[in-house]
Amino acid sequence: MTIKELISICQPFKVVPANPPDHEVGKLHLDSRKVAEGDVYIALKGTQADGHQYVPGVAMKGAAAVVVDRLTPGLDKTIQIVVKNTRDVAGHLFQAFAGYPAKDMTLIGITGTNGKTTVATLVHQALRQKGIKTTLIGTVDTIIGDERQQSRLTTPGPDELAEIFAKSKAQGVTHVVMEVSSHALQQRRTHGLNFKLAAFTNLSHDHLDYHRDAGEYLRAKRYLFDKLSEDAHAIINSDDEVARDMIGFTQAKVKFAGFKDKNAEIIRTDSSGTAIRWQGTDLESPLIGRFNASNLLIAASLLHSLGYRPEEIAELIPHCHGAEGRLEQVGDGKPVILVDYAHTPDALENVLQAIVSVKEPDEKLSVVFGCGGDRDATKRPQMARIAEEHADYIYVTSDNPRTEKPEAIISDILKGFSKSARYKDEPDRHKAIEMAVREAPETGIVLIAGKGHETYQEVHGERHHLDDREEAEKALASRSTRNGKEVS
Repeated sequence: MTIKELISICQPFKVVPANPPDHEVGKLHLDSRKVAEGDVYIALKGTQADGHQYVPGVAMKGAAAVVVDRLTPGLDKTIQIVVKNTRDVAGHLFQAFAGYPAKDMTLIGITGTNGKTTVATLVHQALRQKGIKTTLIGTVDTIIGDERQQSRLTTPGPDELAEIFAKSKAQGVTHVVMEVSSHALQQRRTHGLNFKLAAFTNLSHDHLDYHRDAGEYLRAKRYLFDKLSEDAHAIINSDDEVARDMIGFTQAKVKFAGFKDKNAEIIRTDSSGTAIRWQGTDLESPLIGRFNASNLLIAASLLHSLGYRPEEIAELIPHCHGAEGRLEQVGDGKPVILVDYAHTPDALENVLQAIVSVKEPDEKLSVVFGCGGDRDATKRPQMARIAEEHADYIYVTSDNPRTEKPEAIISDILKGFSKSARYKDEPDRHKAIEMAVREAPETGIVLIAGKGHETYQEVHGERHHLDDREEAEKALASRSTRNGKEVS
């Protein structure tokens, strides 16, 4: 890319010097440490640091140009391209430097508080069954063909997204299914991408530590639909109370996917799975719970908008098993151990309701959960009330405490319990899981909520290995050994 092309894409309101010489530039970087002579650096303001503070350093390293939203004095040899907001151009720039790899791909974006991962995974698994070369970008994994890598963010930054699309293009990928978070939308990480389909799952209490209020959170989600073109399709969960607000400014063709307006009906939801009737066709899924009926309907509607007939979709759905860490069973079922990512009040309630709806009356339900540190504290007592309403026994523990003391987080959670609540608190998550499994009756059900697929616990900026599934397996093995000794 040349300086002239770079300036044309940025459409700046100022360039210093005013008429810079045109020449080829090197690579584009967000990370100042990676900048080499002749490269371009784009400065983004983050929640922890402002990239503009590193502009003098990249200039000393010989950067050809910097893209900024304010001038840095004293840069003699580095071109400064000044834009209103560097986040508004970063996505476009990284796609351009990568050669616009996503240009001819069908991009499918899913947003919402809960259900993004399940809907995205269902669509990805269905397309793979049809022989479609597909990339999945999401909370659990990024899957490009047969290459799988664990995700750190639900929606990667614009630099990583460009790399993923470039790899996808090299492997002949034609469809990309991606989860689109509110953080990503507000930070404009997906700028430069042209979504052909977008879906909205729901909106509930979450991320109010980041967004100023619920209104800002809604507007962030809505941005995905605001930017859709006239030939795009928007699939909206019409059962959600903000469904109409989500599409207020979209130009896309809107399709509603809900049960309340009789677009579809739930035939069955029990321990063997879920069945819905839609478009005159019955869809059978191994996923359990009413909330998964909604996820199933949205996924089917996306596939229908891609041109697949309901009969074809009905053949695909039974073989789509959803994502890791979403009501994932550990062990042989004595007691039943389920691991789920539910870490918001709405998600926890959905999962607990799903279990309660399929368990036998004499089965006792235990739940292990905590809340993340440095996040919205108002949901902590809410989750306690939800757990008490649905579970027989509760074990309150640590989630990702980050920079907070686990004991302080637990104290906030405990405020939500009534005097009659049956709970124990144990800050050590390993011990809490072991305790819950050990104390569960043989016919009991234990839900370990909050981390799902995650294999770490974040404490003071460091990630320590912790996998709820591994901990549950250890606890089951210990229980089995102890019971065996007792029998002998």
